[in-house]
Order: sequence, then structure tokens, then C-alpha cells
Amino acid sequence: MNILALDTATDVASAAVLRDDMVLHEESFNYNKRHSQIVVPMIKHVLEWVDMAIADIDLWAVDIGPGSFTGLRIGCATIKALAHVTDKPIAAVTSLDILAEGAALPDHPIYPLIDAQQQNVYTARYIWSNGHMHRQSDYMIMHLYQLKKSLMNEVPVVFTGPAVSVYRDDLQRDFQGDAILMPDYRCVPMASIAGILGNHIAQVGDLKNYITLLPFYMRKSQAEIRAGV
Repeated sequence: MNILALDTATDVASAAVLRDDMVLHEESFNYNKRHSQIVVPMIKHVLEWVDMAIADIDLWAVDIGPGSFTGLRIGCATIKALAHVTDKPIAAVTSLDILAEGAALPDHPIYPLIDAQQQNVYTARYIWSNGHMHRQSDYMIMHLYQLKKSLMNEVPVVFTGPAVSVYRDDLQRDFQGDAILMPDYRCVPMASIAGILGNHIAQVGDLKNYITLLPFYMRKSQAEIRAGV
């Protein structure tokens, strides 16, 4: 099965083409351009590198969030349009699942962290066991103080995700030697992992289409809060 995966949930945009669980080609972009400027050219480029056209794609996979509201809208809208044109299904993958899969350290609870502003983070608890990542909590929004308090009896833990870069000093101070902080280059959700998880979602049949796909925001945007929506 040919899969094209897209991730625009954070400042880093990436696109990947996979055949089942094998990554054929992936590109990422983290420079002074907006996702709206680079996503379509990047999709065209990754397809060209593997001699494919959109008609060759059997499954579209996309990071639905949580993350950047604008980035999620761009990613979901792009994949919805491609799925509509090709009449192919969509695998909706959460950014927290992608980040946890990328950490994959056995014997330690894994908490991916995405900045939700004002020292709040999106997170969930994961355990790597028997060759698979297992989510063991609901998706949550927590303040850093609440996170520290809730994990006092669970250390050591692994933290990954873009909020590790934002709050690295706070996490090192609060957890000292009781936390493993993934390096920055491992803290970004990537399209290749979204594609691998999307393939697993397809195997169990839990797919979306261009009508039913929705971003996973988890909270209102600042604009909606200010407007009282």
C-alpha cells in the first residue's frame, strides 16, 4: 500500500511517502516560510523523488493535532482535498501518538509534551511494551506544576516533544535527575512516523474520509477565547 503522510502540527512541516511500513522518501522544512507556502510543493517533490503521482497513493495520513491551530488547519485541508480528488481514505494520527512512537524507550513511562501556552502542555502517558507503544491515559492538558505533582511517584520518566525545548530549564529544575529529556532533534513529530501509524490504523479499519476528517484541537484558540466564542 502506498501512503503519503503529512505533518504540519508544529513549526516543522514534513511530508513522507511510504510503502506499507517502509519509508521511501521524507522531507522536512523548518525555516522562514509559512506552511501554506511549502506544503503543496513539498508533497509534489516527495512524489517526484519516488516516481509517483497522487493517483498512485492508496492512503493519506495526517497529523490532526494537538498543535498549532493554523498548521493543523493547513495540513487537514490539504489532505482532505487530496483525498477528495483521489477518492482514497485518510488515517488521522495524533501528534502525541507520533511523538511517543518516536521516543520508544522501554522500561520508562513516556510523556510527549506540546506547548499549550501559559506553561500548559498537551500530554498523555505511554509505555513501550512487547514491541508496541501503548497509550495508558486520556489525552490531557496540564499545567507544568500539575504535571510535576502527578509524576512525583512515577519517576524516572521520559519527556519528548517540542515543549521540551520550550520548558527544558523548568523540567530540569523540577525533575533534576529523575527525567530523561529527549534531544531537540528527536522532539518533533515527523510525517514518516505518522505514515507508519496510519498504516496500522488502516489495518484495523478506523479510517476517515474528506468529510469526516477533523483537526484535534483539544481547546479553543486564543482568538476564540478573546472573542468569547
